[in-house]
Amino acid sequence: MTWSALDLRVFILINGVMGCLMALVLYSQSRSYPKSIHGLREWATAYLLAFFATVLYGLQNTLHPLITVGLANVLLLLTGAYALAGAAALHGRVLPSWLFPALLCFSVPAFAWLSTDRTYYHYRLTIICVALPAMLLWQAVIIGRFGDRKLGANLSLVVLVGLSAVMLLRAYTAVASPLPIGLYANSPCKPFTWVV
Repeated sequence: MTWSALDLRVFILINGVMGCLMALVLYSQSRSYPKSIHGLREWATAYLLAFFATVLYGLQNTLHPLITVGLANVLLLLTGAYALAGAAALHGRVLPSWLFPALLCFSVPAFAWLSTDRTYYHYRLTIICVALPAMLLWQAVIIGRFGDRKLGANLSLVVLVGLSAVMLLRAYTAVASPLPIGLYANSPCKPFTWVV
């Protein structure tokens, strides 16, 4: 079997299942660890939302695009927001109360409309690849300002900044060369996004 014969949806589904297992681990830890460790439930919610988003992405061309594209993108943005909420809670920070309502008020109508036509793919991709790095960099600021300077925190900072850079580069390529259309189509930045 060659790499070209593999369906990339299998990798996306495997990633989703791993996220679901991680959600279960984090949820069980939130129930058994001391209450002084904050953020575990938010991270568990983030992984669970990521699992549902990947399942919906994997069902493209079998269910209506409003569900497999629109709802999946909204869940992906909520995944980033809950991961940010977990990092904030861990470091004793409180996110603005407007974050989740504003995210939903923007993303639900935007992705509902943008999921109606395949040619809007690069718009959806640009929104995701700008909004998620904004949340990842917000996490990096929280960890950098309020976290300890141990190996785990420093590694988290490197990963958050690196992932943000790759996603912003992908947003640039989506705007600069909007074709090809689709999650599984080749693009100049695709090798980097699969690695990260």
